[in-house]
Amino acid sequence: MRSVSSLFIAFTLLGCNRDVPLGTNNMTNGAGPALTVVVGTHVAADANGAAVLQVAASFKNATTVHILLGGCPLFVQLIPDPSGVGIGNLDASMACPAGSPTLDMAPGDSTVQLTELTAAMLASYAPGTYSLNTAVTTSTGLYGPPVIEVSLPLAPAP
Repeated sequence: MRSVSSLFIAFTLLGCNRDVPLGTNNMTNGAGPALTVVVGTHVAADANGAAVLQVAASFKNATTVHILLGGCPLFVQLIPDPSGVGIGNLDASMACPAGSPTLDMAPGDSTVQLTELTAAMLASYAPGTYSLNTAVTTSTGLYGPPVIEVSLPLAPAP
């Protein structure tokens, strides 16, 4: 767990991040407790030296009730966005499938989910500006934190 925490601190300090209490303007159902999320990105090198995009989401239950966080991998999507304005998209196809495991987050609990977009995945995208969307499933709905702008191809990892 210590390495995951250290990795997330590096994401937050080196990458783009958004700290948004889910449940304000990102709710799809208008009810239920809020979960605070920070989403960050970081360019790293894979074993062959190719640039990969690592995406981390940190969740904190700052409420006084339990929240169930979907146990499926963090949903990540790149949408072409030549304007650089940020295009958000949130629909039911981004949710964890029914019956997926969940993580019970008691008040004060926090956790991190990590996802990596490999060099092979990123190579299928044309050069340009993209909005990186993430989606999080909880017991109270499907949430989409604000988008993060990503330029492809990625600059080589340091």
